[in-house]
Amino acid sequence: MARLFLSTLGTTEYSEVYYKLDDNPPYLTPFVQEALVNFLCRKWSANDRIVMFCTEKARQINWINEDPGDVGEGSGKGLEDRLKALGLNAEIGMVTIPEGKSESEIMEIFSRVTEEIREQDSVVLDITHSYRSLPLLNIVVLNYAKALKRIKVERICYGAYEARENNVAPIFDLTPYDRLLDWSVAVNEFIGYGIPDRVTALVREDVSPILMEKRGKDITAASIKKLADRLCKMSQNIRSARCFEIEKFVSLKGDVDKIKEQKLIPPLNPLLDKIVEKTEGFGAESATLKGFEAVKWCIEHDLLPQAYIILLETVLTGVCRKLGYDPAKKKERNFLSALLSVVGQKKPESKWEGELKRKMEKAREILVKYDVPFKELAKAYSKLGNHRNDFMHCGCSGSPGKHETLRTKIHQLYDDVTLAWSKFDSALT
Repeated sequence: MARLFLSTLGTTEYSEVYYKLDDNPPYLTPFVQEALVNFLCRKWSANDRIVMFCTEKARQINWINEDPGDVGEGSGKGLEDRLKALGLNAEIGMVTIPEGKSESEIMEIFSRVTEEIREQDSVVLDITHSYRSLPLLNIVVLNYAKALKRIKVERICYGAYEARENNVAPIFDLTPYDRLLDWSVAVNEFIGYGIPDRVTALVREDVSPILMEKRGKDITAASIKKLADRLCKMSQNIRSARCFEIEKFVSLKGDVDKIKEQKLIPPLNPLLDKIVEKTEGFGAESATLKGFEAVKWCIEHDLLPQAYIILLETVLTGVCRKLGYDPAKKKERNFLSALLSVVGQKKPESKWEGELKRKMEKAREILVKYDVPFKELAKAYSKLGNHRNDFMHCGCSGSPGKHETLRTKIHQLYDDVTLAWSKFDSALT
């Protein structure tokens, strides 16, 4: 992964100031770009590049050196030769851009900046002298390049000349705000589509190195990693319809509260609250209600086959437990599934078969004991069975329904089943 330093050079005749970044000794120069390159690019290789964007006026005033012999720290004008005097291995270049006085010129600036970014570059961006529409354009370019060229934003810097004291100006690191934007996109993707992959990727990039360096003892980093792992497992188990794993889900509020206590990036907290809000239904004590929450999740994210099978199996598992049967035993599941089906279809005992026929006396006891609530639940369960082939055979059997038909149907089935379950559960409590 090659590194790329990007900056825009303005037309102002800049005054000398000592620029300060991190723990580096202050560097005297009128050009913040020179200070940043000195601080950040000293160890760069010949594969890395330093690119300055200049209007023609900026090129004449600040890029070209009026006195070729006057270079180095504390010297006069001419950023080009001052950068070359640093003796770096990285390639130094300048790209001319229009002034951005029209929409077409703004688009031209966007194109030229984007063209300088190569696949998987690690980018350092200086925004000190971004003017007019360039601040917004910089954000768009970076995010466009993240998607198109898979770049990594290594650092975003701003030389705060106006904040100088005793002629020392701080350079602010604005990279956390770019990461905040990444987190915003990631959380929005999770909330909108139920996919935590981008959150997991951010944790891998930002948090894993901290845990390795501190041997897992950083509380905030460990808490974020735990949250991401749980989101990932939650999504995976829902998408693969692992009902017994879904039952193990718990509220994420405790994990989020631990992260918020550390005050990592305050604006991140409302995003974390959105994750809690999205998953709060899984904090229910009832395993059955957690299953229903997973069904609702699947419907929201258009995972219709998963919604169907989780709804079917959640009801059956719930009935097993309510009536004292082991939901993990196939014969017991089959017995109650058959009973629910025949009762829902009002099939006479003379047509009962298999395990149900062998346990007819036990079936009769259940019907007598639980009567109407069981029959209402059986009716809803039977409706589920009527649509099994359409959902589970990918539309390859019978008369397949269209997507919208299936979506409407699973909504109806969900409403019917949850209402019947509520009555059944109340009757047995």
